[in-house]
Amino acid sequence: MLPIPEDVAKMLADRGIIWVATCSKDGVPNVSPRSAFWVTDDGSLAWCDWFKHKTFWNWRENNHVAVSVVDTITFTGWQMKGTCEFVEDEQEVADLLQAVLSKPRHRLFVRTMELHEGYSPIIIKFRAEQVYSLAPEEASKEQLATPPIKQR
Repeated sequence: MLPIPEDVAKMLADRGIIWVATCSKDGVPNVSPRSAFWVTDDGSLAWCDWFKHKTFWNWRENNHVAVSVVDTITFTGWQMKGTCEFVEDEQEVADLLQAVLSKPRHRLFVRTMELHEGYSPIIIKFRAEQVYSLAPEEASKEQLATPPIKQR
């Protein structure tokens, strides 16, 4: 696992949305946004998932995913490729939910929890194995494997 590099973590903290790409075992791709996400203490990325739709079932069949975060002003960003797992430990789920609920930028997530009272979200943990720049330059084809990664 490659801990989320500092510059990537900073952009994640500044953005309100990430894009998660999955693929079924049959090769059918799916991309969907996530807004309740955060970098965990162990350097992985975690997010909440509410509904068991295409992305959920793709994770069950194939845990390889790509995650992108983009600054729409500068057209820069990062793509991370790696694997994800469902967090099953009840105490870890509670701790991670408390972490997300304590962040002011997750007010939409709090509203979702209010609307779906009694329904507990699924927590996904993503471990990056590769990090790429999304800056429109030739170097973005090369894997950026070691932090720190300098944003242009």
